[in-house]
Amino acid sequence: MNGAAQDLGNILSGACLTDEASLISRTRDSWPQAFCWPRDQLLRRLPLAVALPQSEDQVSAVLRWALRHDVPVVPRGAGSGVVGAAIPESAALVLDLSRLCSRFELGDDCEGPFVAVAAGMLGGELESRLNSRGYSLLHFPASLEVSTAGGWVATRSFGQLSTRYGGIERQALSLRVAYPGGDIGQEPPAGHVGAEGTSGVITEVTLRIRRVARTTQCMQGLAGCGLVGADAFAHVRMVLVRTANPDPGGQRRGKAAAQGPQERRQPRAVGDLARRQVRHQDAQGRHEEQRHANAHEQLHQGDVLEVHFAGKAGTHETAQANRQECQARQQAQVELVRVFA
Repeated sequence: MNGAAQDLGNILSGACLTDEASLISRTRDSWPQAFCWPRDQLLRRLPLAVALPQSEDQVSAVLRWALRHDVPVVPRGAGSGVVGAAIPESAALVLDLSRLCSRFELGDDCEGPFVAVAAGMLGGELESRLNSRGYSLLHFPASLEVSTAGGWVATRSFGQLSTRYGGIERQALSLRVAYPGGDIGQEPPAGHVGAEGTSGVITEVTLRIRRVARTTQCMQGLAGCGLVGADAFAHVRMVLVRTANPDPGGQRRGKAAAQGPQERRQPRAVGDLARRQVRHQDAQGRHEEQRHANAHEQLHQGDVLEVHFAGKAGTHETAQANRQECQARQQAQVELVRVFA
């Protein structure tokens, strides 16, 4: 196999790694279980070599070489996947596409702007280039900074901040794909999204992009006081409604108009005060539920683009009887980005 490996190195102009450190670094991705593997288990999975093509033609040549020598190929992007899909078997060839990152071209069609980008370009770099030209992907997987455009398609990427425009299957317009025989074709995404490289090696991705907001409205404040989970999101919904419309549906005006002299009078007895407080709490609860519902509808139908959370640490005495020590208090900083286009 030494002669074949030398042949592969010639194809890649020397960009073929066979040293132990390079091979071990490609024996796993970001799958948490793989980080617990002992060294002997890593050594049992050492690939034959790591190919680092820098062009589409080199990818094609590597695939022809692998077919000729009957060597399995494992495509790899940035190795940020958490399910072990990029982990090779022993004697496989790892096709590391991280150097395939030079292609970047903007275009426009009847439906809007798009970008054609090399499969190995990192998401953070791609987003930065687009932002400098007034555009954005508006596709934000949690691994944006450490994942590649081709990897997004191969793994059917999504993200907590991608709900407005959907997953990568709705953003990708077309792909360039290299097949085992070395042929390269322009393909629709459908047959390759989520295929983890088993249907071909993605070398280029064309993605729909959007112009960044001309005007943004930002609000910062405490959304916390210990609110977590559903309570925190409920609070954010309230904030969104107040920001979009301080009096949604004219509820306050309607409530004031509906109040008669009997409701506005001062209480005269403790019992009267208690009954009034109960009525007020019931009305407030209904009002808050309606406010949450209105905010939820605005999030899906309105022009709210993103909601970001960033935690800050504080302290307070816990109210739990079995704990007397201080614990971290969650405060949230809410950033509301709206598009006025």
